[in-house]
Amino acid sequence: RGLLFGCMSMLGGVLGLVGSGTSGLLLEWEMCRFVGCGLEVSLLFDSQRLIIGATVCFIAINVIEFSAIYIADDSHQIRFNRLIVAFVSSIMGLVFVPNLVVVLLGWDGLGLTSFLLVAYYSKSSSLGAAMLTAITNRVGDAFILVSIAVLMCGSHWSSYSL
Repeated sequence: RGLLFGCMSMLGGVLGLVGSGTSGLLLEWEMCRFVGCGLEVSLLFDSQRLIIGATVCFIAINVIEFSAIYIADDSHQIRFNRLIVAFVSSIMGLVFVPNLVVVLLGWDGLGLTSFLLVAYYSKSSSLGAAMLTAITNRVGDAFILVSIAVLMCGSHWSSYSL
């Protein structure tokens, strides 16, 4: 129900952004401050990101509903649903947070949860596919780290500051 509310909220946000004529909304706030260094979190909302977020929520709702029927006899169905929610949360971090360091964390969260989802049934074929997922994720890590290094040369950490 929470995912359904999130999906509907994002669609409402798209309609609100399109109707108001604004290109997007950037929210920034300082989470905490340590000895002169602050930890800031930014969220960037525009119509494309909201449509992607609503689509991800819609798919996740359908996967969870289908799993209630497909793996109804599984004693670990709650674990599966939690993995789906963690997977969706990682995707939302990738979509809405414009900071490349947080994108790296979201990408690693996505890799971990996709590994666990692919290996959910502990069979040799699913474990082989899970290892392929993990290797592919490491390649993505390398590209994200190269992107961070390139942007550091220009003193940028966020994709919206380019």
